[in-house]
Amino acid sequence: MSRRLLALALPLAALLGPGPRALGDEAEDLRNDAWRAAGTSAGALVLEALVARVKTPECRICSAGKIDESVRDALRWSDTAAAQRTSDVLANLAIPALALGDAYRSTSSWGNFGRDVLVVTEAASLTTLSTTIAKAGFARRRPGVPPGSTSSSDNHSLWSGHSSFAFSVVVAQAMQDTLRGDDAAPWAWAIGLTLAGTVGYLRIAGQAHWLTDVLAGAAVGSGFGVAVPLLEKRLVHGVTLSAAPGGIALHF
Repeated sequence: MSRRLLALALPLAALLGPGPRALGDEAEDLRNDAWRAAGTSAGALVLEALVARVKTPECRICSAGKIDESVRDALRWSDTAAAQRTSDVLANLAIPALALGDAYRSTSSWGNFGRDVLVVTEAASLTTLSTTIAKAGFARRRPGVPPGSTSSSDNHSLWSGHSSFAFSVVVAQAMQDTLRGDDAAPWAWAIGLTLAGTVGYLRIAGQAHWLTDVLAGAAVGSGFGVAVPLLEKRLVHGVTLSAAPGGIALHF
């Protein structure tokens, strides 16, 4: 639930007013971007709610491979609930807060800060939507589910929503730092990916997901985290191509 509220709250906050530092065209541009991000987030959340109503009491992928099982056995905590709670806090609170802090640090105006937040919101919303669709479609059995259980959430293992969300946030923000030429971008990548990787580890330790669920979630979240900033016209309006030894070079 916290991820859904975050996806709507961030673009709506930008719509309410860009603040005293955003003046003239910058304020208007930010509002336009906020409307687009709010529309994307709202549309994604509506579709997610519709897909989530599809019940999957029967698993389609009911077993795991030997690698998944061996990794689960090696990483599983004795207190699986504690691992799951820690992953909740890290993915839903700590990582978004750090992304906001990095956006504020690396930008020079309210408009640029707001745009960073909106791009991250779009990446996270699209990731969340794709994750919901995948969970209903694959209907993979979670580890540790007792035999005979008919809860639909028990068959929503593939792929990990916590992992995909965490990677989409950290990669989208770090990508924007890189596109801006921020000297601290390598730190954003290193810290962000470490924290997102920790979320994935905790999902396995909490027996909520298999290793392959976490890897798939990380790949999808990272994909959206890279693609959305690159497609954001305000970040790539200066992209040019030039000849280079053996091919072409892309300049930001």
